[in-house]
Amino acid sequence: MTSALFARSAGILSEQLLEKSVMVVGLGSGGSYVTECLARSGVGRFVLLDGECVEADNLCRTTYYSGDIGCTKVSAISRHLQNINPTVAITPFETDLAGVGHKRLAAIVNSVDLIIALTDDPYAQSRLNHYAYYYNKPALFAALYRGAEGGEIIICIPGKTPCMECATGGVREALSRPDADIDYGTGRLSAEPAIIADIHHLDSATVKLALSLLQQDRPELSVSKFLASALAKKLSYLCMSMVPEYWVFPEVFRNTPGQHGYQSMWFTVESRVGCPFCNSSEEREDPSNFPLSPPKIIMQESNKI
Repeated sequence: MTSALFARSAGILSEQLLEKSVMVVGLGSGGSYVTECLARSGVGRFVLLDGECVEADNLCRTTYYSGDIGCTKVSAISRHLQNINPTVAITPFETDLAGVGHKRLAAIVNSVDLIIALTDDPYAQSRLNHYAYYYNKPALFAALYRGAEGGEIIICIPGKTPCMECATGGVREALSRPDADIDYGTGRLSAEPAIIADIHHLDSATVKLALSLLQQDRPELSVSKFLASALAKKLSYLCMSMVPEYWVFPEVFRNTPGQHGYQSMWFTVESRVGCPFCNSSEEREDPSNFPLSPPKIIMQESNKI
């Protein structure tokens, strides 16, 4: 059964993926799709983390079914993965990072080969970035821009690339990246209207980069070469557009014929001086010194006279 997963990817992927472990945080539109694609590609071990349940309005752009409504996203996607590969090993956490706790999170990060952060909580992304570099684990941080008209994937490999905080600080400030709105009651990004095709365009790139990271010890494989050639050029920040005339893309590709939607740019970024996350290991701050969730901000209406 498991060998069938590789029947049509000979020379691209290897059965070593069955022994690889991936931690996926956030199982919404991006996380559900990425996780399922990785299982179909042969990844054999998953740590899944999400504290939410499947709702009816999730069905239009995720991999969930109507029968999953009311179930936790972790339990629903776990069933899907086991239907794809009955031997897949899943460690489920039906909670957010704060519910996992520092000690258990450190153990999880130490046990996996790759972290994929797809949560809509910017603070959680930052904490995962901190843990990844402190424990020397590669990570991917994928995020969509407003309306899924564009998006980014940040490749973070301790000792080889700057961390997510350094990358986003430099590129977003320099290029005025259009951020989504934040719900200040929860600290999470507000839901954005978007179609599944645009969302999964970015997700497909995330899957390919994840597979390439997991196969870096097999340089002869074509998927391994995809990321290796980018890293050789010090390219670790992928920015994509799904619509024409988006953001800075028309300016960059002004003199390039045949341009429309679906464009991409790769950036080289640098670590900030004194970064507490990705400086030398001796200078990195212990992530357990930071809370795993931000303080709750309660918005109250003013008293009317």
